[in-house]
Amino acid sequence: QNRTQPRCISQMFNPLEPATFCSGFQNEKFEMQSNISTVFLKMKQVGLSDSGLYFCGFYMYRNPVIVDATYLEVQVTGDLRVEEFDGVKNLMSVTLAALTAFLVMVVICLAVKIKKLQKGLVPVISATSSPVSSFTPLLGFLPPPDLDIPSSQTPIHVFKCL
Repeated sequence: QNRTQPRCISQMFNPLEPATFCSGFQNEKFEMQSNISTVFLKMKQVGLSDSGLYFCGFYMYRNPVIVDATYLEVQVTGDLRVEEFDGVKNLMSVTLAALTAFLVMVVICLAVKIKKLQKGLVPVISATSSPVSSFTPLLGFLPPPDLDIPSSQTPIHVFKCL
């Protein structure tokens, strides 16, 4: 925005009626009042960018007539903190928070996946154990009793059930 040209903030045609705000300004930040002899412009939230020259006047034949001017200088002291709403800082904070939440979810998902993989490990069958007795608890059924194949001739197959 061009800060070298004066811009209208608000205007009041009748002291008994509320002021109207010019383009680019809203009543959340400014409040204009009058007691018939004096006009007041109240700023609800003051920031460093509000420093500057403020004029009070009227239009005559489409030309502004300046009646009064006031220079406002906003300073930040150790006791007073002026908070400005900086869009870049807010966007950066939101982005960082979203990224942090995403990474936490990824870590949790990976931890759950590792836990499931650890629970689903098939125990290693040693050479001394019988292949039938090793698979019985895993598969949940008993082999047929008439199966009489020597364990040295029986191939061991491991299957993964999904």
